[in-house]
Amino acid sequence: MKSDPTFLVVGPAPDAALAALLMRRLLPGRPLTLLVTPGDADPIGETTTPLLWQQLATIGGIGRDDLHKIANPTWSLGFSLRWGMRGQFHRAFEAPFSSLPTGLTTPLARLADAEGLGQSTTGMALLSAGKLFPKDRRNSIRILDGICGLQLAPAPFSQLLLRACQAAGAKILNDTVVEVQCSGDSLVSLRTQDGTERRADWILDLTPRADGLRSHLPEHHWTGDHAPGHCTRAWTALRRRGSEAIRSGATLETHESGWRWRVEHREHIGIGVAFHPDFLSEDAALQLLLAKSGTPSSEARLHTWETGHHARPWVGNLIAMGDAAGWTSPLTGTRLALIVQEAHQIARILAENESQVGEASRRLYQNSCHQTLQEIQDFSALHHRFHGQQSSAWWDHAAAATSLGAHDELVALYQQGGASPVLAHALPRGQSAMGIDTWLAALVGLGVPVTHPKTIPTGELASWRSHLAAQTQMAASAVQPKVYLEAVDRDLHRRPQPQKFY
Repeated sequence: MKSDPTFLVVGPAPDAALAALLMRRLLPGRPLTLLVTPGDADPIGETTTPLLWQQLATIGGIGRDDLHKIANPTWSLGFSLRWGMRGQFHRAFEAPFSSLPTGLTTPLARLADAEGLGQSTTGMALLSAGKLFPKDRRNSIRILDGICGLQLAPAPFSQLLLRACQAAGAKILNDTVVEVQCSGDSLVSLRTQDGTERRADWILDLTPRADGLRSHLPEHHWTGDHAPGHCTRAWTALRRRGSEAIRSGATLETHESGWRWRVEHREHIGIGVAFHPDFLSEDAALQLLLAKSGTPSSEARLHTWETGHHARPWVGNLIAMGDAAGWTSPLTGTRLALIVQEAHQIARILAENESQVGEASRRLYQNSCHQTLQEIQDFSALHHRFHGQQSSAWWDHAAAATSLGAHDELVALYQQGGASPVLAHALPRGQSAMGIDTWLAALVGLGVPVTHPKTIPTGELASWRSHLAAQTQMAASAVQPKVYLEAVDRDLHRRPQPQKFY
């Protein structure tokens, strides 16, 4: 392999554009071409974790002005879940549940489980109050970038990423792959619809998993995980917002035969209904969607979910990323975060051993992809096991059929004694993709029962209640999402020529 290898990133936007931007920034100086192929992204969009915005800002070089002016997102503090043994709870991205509050010996998760879960952290208090950002002592809005994700519509987000790729020096093409030539376990060239032959030393595949570039190489095995107890279909649609307030996070809720989700945009609301065709017909599920969306502003779209992964996502010079490497239930808003994680892994492997990337390095990437997907699937299974829904054919089946997989011991230990920082050692991976804080936030929020809860010292409980009161007061004076977005619009209007990265 030469010292300055060329890269070709292939797939629809926004996925391929995100991968190209990160690779171009992480491996500067390497020639990179982004081949944007036709795609049909769901117009209802998706919610993301804070990782994506942090990477766009720090690695991608995208400023907040350009983010708002081009992608026009809404911010997300986490999830509001009408789910679980409690009936409902909020799960903020900012949730250090394994930590000990200052001066106390009881973990935050145990305190929150006992009392005041909805006010236990800054993000939780804001979510519970329907607010987005607090105010500082000067009564100005205090933006909390570090604990916020984004809620994004695919078209403007793709536009933002493509402009950022151009600014980073990537060559951008729009075409369709019509022929693939292989030699052994490497992909030699692609021919596009315009008749041009495309070659590169490394090819990153973000094409749809069923007929992607990876399918042309030997040992093409898409392993279907067939997670029992999980939904396999979904209807989605947009509806106009009207006068309804913008929520400060995505919403998830159960229905008798599956679950629903909601994504916030400025002028529209994205609604999805997940179901299993063995328990609910497509027509009946569509009626559930229409009952939530009323008259949709986009045509309802049916999705078929096929959980699975490539046994070998990296073969020869072709590297599958994102949905092309593996796919699991979209319960946690981590789809784009996986592309970020994979880009960093690939860049590090290539930077450290670019001249001789052998099977051992490829297996490191393969194992990481598989383990991360398994963790997300187990995390989704946790929500199905402790769903809290009244008895129904679907949820009885889901609770009985879902497996907690490699995280069964973690959940069993929690059920014995409750939250503890020691539970981090029960995670099956040393570097968990989600981390013990996220797991504890879900275990506590879902109300997973504990057989031997530990007593909280009286003095610590009094201090905790004082903390809860302060968080409630902070959230009461905070601003709603609409107020912040209006302030952004006024600021951009005063500065009609914001600093640009392109």
